[in-house]
Amino acid sequence: MHRSRVERAIALALVLLLHTSMSRAQQPPALTPEAQPHLARALKHYDAKEYAKAAAAIEATYAIDPNSDLLYMWAQSVRLTGDCAAAVPLYERYLATRPAPAEAERAQTNLARCEPARVATPPSHPAASALVVDASVARHPWYGDKLAHALAGSGLVVLGVGGGLELAARSSLVSARAAGTYREADDRADAASLRHRAALGAVAVGSALLLTAAVRYLVAAVRE
Repeated sequence: MHRSRVERAIALALVLLLHTSMSRAQQPPALTPEAQPHLARALKHYDAKEYAKAAAAIEATYAIDPNSDLLYMWAQSVRLTGDCAAAVPLYERYLATRPAPAEAERAQTNLARCEPARVATPPSHPAASALVVDASVARHPWYGDKLAHALAGSGLVVLGVGGGLELAARSSLVSARAAGTYREADDRADAASLRHRAALGAVAVGSALLLTAAVRYLVAAVRE
């Protein structure tokens, strides 16, 4: 009975850890099903450094689902083609949506790289033109995502717990086979089964945490 309570407590703790970590992760809003294939194509082109094709695919995505986050990705793709004059109004449109401070800072930093083109191009959005751009603002690369680090670290810890539980389950199973009585063997076999199920739950939780961290790293890398 004592072992059963311990294993249930471990399983409950793992579920609570997953719920807490996932609720803290700020995931980007999901796009409509019609827009998602275009975004997938855009990310593929961006990863291959085919920025003109990426920009075209993001434009098509935005036409279907005008999500403000797409404006930044669109501006990045256009800027990386070398067309700063076209990228400037996209950055300004994105900043006009009042993104989170860290995202606004990143957009301002990249907008500053197009400063000559920005001076030559009349601002299309007065609210955006009032924002102060500081070229010395530090960049926040993908490896600066503290939440992703926390998710990855938690995932590794939970996977370690799962590995320990699985080893304990196998040990209980071996001791069950060597038990002197049927009742003792049955108790040890039950303990092994509980630990094995808890180990599977830990592996699932740890994997989910690592996957969430990987998604955040990928999104941050695309936005740099």
